[in-house]
Amino acid sequence: MKKMNFSRAKTVLICTFLILNIFLFFQLRQNRGYGGFASFGQKEELTRLEIELQNAGLTLETDLPKSLAPVAYMIVEPWIYNPQELIFSLWSVLEGPEEPLPLITMFVSRNDEKEGEKEELSSYSFGKHELVVNRKGTAVLRFAFPEEDAKEKNTEAFDQEARQFIGSLPFLKNFVPDFTRPLEKGTEIVFRQEYENYPLYAGYVYVSVFKKKPEIIQFYCLDVLGFAEQKREVIPSSTALLRFLENYERNRQEKSIVEFSLGYYSHEYDAERWEIPPVWRIRLNNGEIYFINAFTGNPEI
Repeated sequence: MKKMNFSRAKTVLICTFLILNIFLFFQLRQNRGYGGFASFGQKEELTRLEIELQNAGLTLETDLPKSLAPVAYMIVEPWIYNPQELIFSLWSVLEGPEEPLPLITMFVSRNDEKEGEKEELSSYSFGKHELVVNRKGTAVLRFAFPEEDAKEKNTEAFDQEARQFIGSLPFLKNFVPDFTRPLEKGTEIVFRQEYENYPLYAGYVYVSVFKKKPEIIQFYCLDVLGFAEQKREVIPSSTALLRFLENYERNRQEKSIVEFSLGYYSHEYDAERWEIPPVWRIRLNNGEIYFINAFTGNPEI
């Protein structure tokens, strides 16, 4: 009889631990983001988000994305290009393919001191235009339009011209229009790089418009090798928003969140190859942009 009671107690104990393990397993899945918006539906979290947004002086003018499938790191390399071939493509679009390419003058300097190190810049002048590149692959094009094209136009007209110009350059074929943001004395039209329908915010094109005349285009491209093998769950968008609000410094100006989206982002690196994490991008109505690591929840500064 004692053996039977002991056996029954053992069975009950095993079943209890089994139920507890199942409960903890599902709790762990939700904490890691498997539940997506499961935790966001709780009233207390909704209340907390509302309070944090109010304290930050922000309003949410877009929907937060729901649960997403697991993703992996994106593996990239720097975009290696021949400056003369790049200039030839630019010249054909700016001046026409039938116009002969003028003499290209090259000048190398070391300036733009950052963090105690001077960065090497290579400047190429061709006709009235200039292309400046650095070791990390960032390039700036300063160009001049013919006088008949330099008349004042509205921002919408230049936005359309910028789209046509970027679309006509073969080396920027995987860039798409992103958004427009105000500058102190003009407007900036932003394009982003894409890979397999994922936004690659690390690759960009900035078309600056000053006094209703575009003058500068800054661009940075990456060669994408693919994705890492291991996939991980991303943190829910509600968690990312809370992490952002914890680090956001409020000022007097009231602002609003107009975009909340998932993509990939990293700084420019002077490296042969690196991995880029997925991020939640948070864009405000005044043009400010913030990135939250979608794996760790840490701000990408």
